[in-house]
Amino acid sequence: MGDEFQFMLLQLRSSLNFLKEQIMKKLILAAFAAGGIVATPAIAGEKDNFSGFKGAALIGYDNGDFGAIVTLDGVSNDYNNAEGAVFGLSAGYDRQSGGIVYGIELEALDSAADVDDRFLGEIKLGRDLYAGGRLGYAISSRTLIYAKAGYANTRLRTVGFRSIGLDGFRVGGGAEHRLGKKLFLRAEYRFSEYDRGFRRNQAIAGVGLLF
Repeated sequence: MGDEFQFMLLQLRSSLNFLKEQIMKKLILAAFAAGGIVATPAIAGEKDNFSGFKGAALIGYDNGDFGAIVTLDGVSNDYNNAEGAVFGLSAGYDRQSGGIVYGIELEALDSAADVDDRFLGEIKLGRDLYAGGRLGYAISSRTLIYAKAGYANTRLRTVGFRSIGLDGFRVGGGAEHRLGKKLFLRAEYRFSEYDRGFRRNQAIAGVGLLF
């Protein structure tokens, strides 16, 4: 009778241990499942990372191309290009739908680029204004690639500081990378063409905030 009781007790302990293991496994699986449920809204919330108002400080390289002059004997002489730094501010608003990001953008920059050409004389590049749109694709929750196009206006200062205003258009492309909920970095190339054959190439870097 005693041996039979001991055997039943061992069986009971074994069953209890098995049940305990099964319960622990269920609890662990439930914890992982709960973690997944909690994480899902956070992931979903990242889908609209690029929507909202934003502003950025910009700085970069500016190159102004004045084209060429053809002399009476048919010889083409290139004007010297104006080169220097460009800096300023941008503001805009973007909307995101799935992976597609679209929006509007305004820029106000000033340029330190200048040139002293034997044909043109001394020319300094001045203010650089832009208003346009951009269309991009979010390749991840933090990185956006985009193209842009719009209206551009610039001012040149010639000998004696006589100002000339020029209208034109701008096209460009770049990438934007989010460092956190608010802060982002931007790198961009753009080409602008204005009245009187003046062209501009710029390489821009920026740091900004999403509001």
